[in-house]
Amino acid sequence: MNPMTYQGHKFDLRIWSVVTSLDPLRLYLLGTGIPKVSQWAYSKAKEDVKEQCIHVLFPGTSECFDNERAEVLTPYPTRTNVQSWYGAMRPKGERFWKEVAWPSIEWKLVELLVLARDHVLHIDHAIKLKV
Repeated sequence: MNPMTYQGHKFDLRIWSVVTSLDPLRLYLLGTGIPKVSQWAYSKAKEDVKEQCIHVLFPGTSECFDNERAEVLTPYPTRTNVQSWYGAMRPKGERFWKEVAWPSIEWKLVELLVLARDHVLHIDHAIKLKV
C-alpha cells in the first residue's frame, strides 16, 4: 500500500459539500479539503501495521502525541488549496492534486450519492405526498 502522505504522514480530509437535489443530482463542493494529519510518520514496517498512531487519529491524541515517535507538524496544514500543501504531499505537486487526487474525491462523493439515491428519494417522495 502506498497512501498519499503529507510530509511523510498519512492524512484524511474533511470535505464540505451541499446536496441541493438528488433528482436531478446537484452537488456543490467547497474547493478545498481540511486535512487531519497523523502524529507519526508513515511506516510500512511489519511491526507497525497495527500501530494506530501511524494512522490518522484526532490531532493531539495523547497516547500518540506523548510518544517519542510523535512529530508535531508546524505549521499544521489547514487547507488543501495552497502551495504549501502541494509541495509537502506525496505524490507531489499542484498538478497531481488538481488533476488526479481532487477529481477522484469528487467522483467518490458522486458515487456515494448515486448509490444512496434510491434509498433517500423514496423518503423524500413520501414526505412530498403527505404534504
